[in-house]
Amino acid sequence: MSKRLYLIANPLSGSGKGHDVLQEVQLILKSLNIVHISYLTEYAGHAIEIVKQICAKHLNEDDFDVFVIGGDGTLHEVVSTFVKCGIRPPLTVIPAGTGNDFSRTWQHGMTTRQIIDCYLLHHSIKNIPIFNYSDAEQIESDIILNNLGIGFDGTVIHQVRSLPDNSPIKRFANGKFSYALSAVMSIFQLESFNTLLKINQQVTHLDNCQLVCVMNTPYFGGGIKLTQKINPEDRTLSILVFQQVTLGKLIKFLWQVIIKKQEPDAKYVQYFTGTHAAIMIEQAIHSHVDGELRPKQANDLRFTVDEYPFYLS
Repeated sequence: MSKRLYLIANPLSGSGKGHDVLQEVQLILKSLNIVHISYLTEYAGHAIEIVKQICAKHLNEDDFDVFVIGGDGTLHEVVSTFVKCGIRPPLTVIPAGTGNDFSRTWQHGMTTRQIIDCYLLHHSIKNIPIFNYSDAEQIESDIILNNLGIGFDGTVIHQVRSLPDNSPIKRFANGKFSYALSAVMSIFQLESFNTLLKINQQVTHLDNCQLVCVMNTPYFGGGIKLTQKINPEDRTLSILVFQQVTLGKLIKFLWQVIIKKQEPDAKYVQYFTGTHAAIMIEQAIHSHVDGELRPKQANDLRFTVDEYPFYLS
């Protein structure tokens, strides 16, 4: 192969699954005599520094490829940093996290060997939609691969991240189970807030909201399918707003989407779509992007649709 191949791996992802998957990938590449350079992340945000090092070596995105081995958080750091560096090398995603919502959406249960064979044999690059967002002052900017949640979803992620590292929920639970338990633990922390939503120049005022979720895929929380309405191929912003959700309705919602895998009750869910949007929330609220916590703060955010290249079958 003429291209340089880099592996960026989070060995601690998926409670250590990342280490095992990395070894599997290295053995496969070695058996095929494919030269590669491995970078292992050692702390949160390390993938950002690794990508910056790679960008410093290459001005042309066609000179190299990257395998990302880890969960949605590691993938988010890699994609976001390449976008900010101004180059977009095609990525191959090898899931090894607890959630893996990106892989669930685009790779449909492919094994590690199948993903590598797809990269080697088909070499098919697909530009898939991602979202860009920034605040009104252009101080914060980032991308969304799966979803950005403000409100209850952010509180749940905060609860997950607050668990001690030796917690059985963190160590042994899969993404969906971990999310469900943390959601139950967060029920009594339900907050309400008002939202001003602007979709394609149409302004809507929404009072008594409990969750505003900007979604690029139908999944959140490690395999929980929030809605049947979202098709990632549509290349549009999908925004779900939950309003006037009481404690009883929240319990019903969790039962519907996690246990029965049904569409949430439309009585308290509004669905919006568009090619660009703005969300304004004056109250400081927990939020996350692709499962990674954002600071608890007010939000005045602008969203647009973008794309990024991946090796996919």
